[in-house]
Amino acid sequence: MRFGILLSIPVCFALHLQAFFSLDKDLISRTDFEAWLSQQSSIAFRGILANVGGSKTNLHDVKPGAVLASPSSKNPDYYYQWTRDAALTVRMLMEHLYDTNLGDSETKRLVELYISNCHTLQRLDNLSGKFDDEKRSGLGEPKFYLNSTPFNGAWGRPQSDGPALRLSTIIQYLNLLLAHKAKFENPDLESPYYVYHEIVKPDLEFVVANWEMQTFDLWEEIHGVHLYTSMAHLRSLVDGIDIARAFGDFEFVQNLTSTFESVKKFILSEAGFVGENHLLETPSLVMSGKRGGLDSAIILAALHSHNLEAGNHTSIPFDIDDSKVLQTLHAFVDQMKQLYHLNRNLSGEGIGAALGRYPEDIYNGVGTSEGNPWFLCTASAAEAVYKLVYKLNHNRQDIIIDECNREFFKQFFPQRLGNKISYGSDDFKLIIFRMFSYSDSFLQIIQAHVDDQGHISEQFNRYNGLMEGARDLTWSYGAVWNAIRWRKKAIGYI
Repeated sequence: MRFGILLSIPVCFALHLQAFFSLDKDLISRTDFEAWLSQQSSIAFRGILANVGGSKTNLHDVKPGAVLASPSSKNPDYYYQWTRDAALTVRMLMEHLYDTNLGDSETKRLVELYISNCHTLQRLDNLSGKFDDEKRSGLGEPKFYLNSTPFNGAWGRPQSDGPALRLSTIIQYLNLLLAHKAKFENPDLESPYYVYHEIVKPDLEFVVANWEMQTFDLWEEIHGVHLYTSMAHLRSLVDGIDIARAFGDFEFVQNLTSTFESVKKFILSEAGFVGENHLLETPSLVMSGKRGGLDSAIILAALHSHNLEAGNHTSIPFDIDDSKVLQTLHAFVDQMKQLYHLNRNLSGEGIGAALGRYPEDIYNGVGTSEGNPWFLCTASAAEAVYKLVYKLNHNRQDIIIDECNREFFKQFFPQRLGNKISYGSDDFKLIIFRMFSYSDSFLQIIQAHVDDQGHISEQFNRYNGLMEGARDLTWSYGAVWNAIRWRKKAIGYI
């Protein structure tokens, strides 16, 4: 599959591409799936590092710790740091540190550079507001230049998921340090206590003050109330309660706990996120008849608001084994199979599909016409089901069938599907195996549409499968790497 690189590339970006391409001289495997997984995991991780300022392969015009969304500077221009993308990218780097027991000093250095850079970005006055106003409104600014200065152009602002994602990411690193009795190596980060009070707590104060505010969604298109944003808030409050308690900030714990209960009630019963048949990302669009409510942001919300390895997010609804989440995924995949020409030969049960952002999407990666499949959306579906396989087995859970999730499980076990499949039974093992194969089918689609060196853009064309949109998108690399990581964890139960 050929990669449609933009013809007009400034010299600095060409150098970046040359540095990154030189890492991957061998062609990826198109026929051996297991070989490709190993290759692509390595390529994806290097792709993440290549877009982090201060890494050995990054450009000098990216400030250390800043996370470049993509080296594309035009058609589209993604040469910025988004608060959301950066937080999710660094969270994936920390998954690697978790796996290596903090044994990768270079990745640890980059994570700490990111945290230090967050301190700088938080305090910049911008068009969303100021750091030190009553609601810390400046923290809702969605993106910055890569030299850590404000972007003052027109944009969809504010975006209140960014501070929540950022603080949860930093807390995850603090917890990792505390668990290993390790210290910061970056001298700008004086201590965990300093990072909590100077970086984490301001973001928590933003969430407490602004969680009810209407904001732009993670796709930066719609101003309103969104499930993904509210779920990011909820996780940040759980993480905040734990870390505030650890540092003895008990008065703030009470404030956070009260806010958590309010946000949870809002999500479950007040916002309109729970539809009759599936979850709704932006209820106002459904009520106005502009959208049906299905959106890959719902799957991303389930993934990003829970950390299965930490085990402290059980009070947060809509994990990947939730019936509404599973029915949402099933309905979303079915609709995407009908929508994209690329999926026309994928109509069978228990087979994944190329997934876009939402069915009504018209963004084509440069302008507006017809939406395309996105690599990160397709990979996230794989990750969700791998996590389901892992969670059911790790926790020795029975599979409980209800009217909401029945259609999801029916595709793996159409015969004699009762109300409960007992853990460890032959039927349980068969369903687990078929779900694992279902997850693989999403990654096999990605295998078919990355370029011959494993580079991953933002989108691939809905008709011919060629890559489109921002090239070497950091979030795409992170989503694919994380899906493969969870495959490795789930395969032990197959």
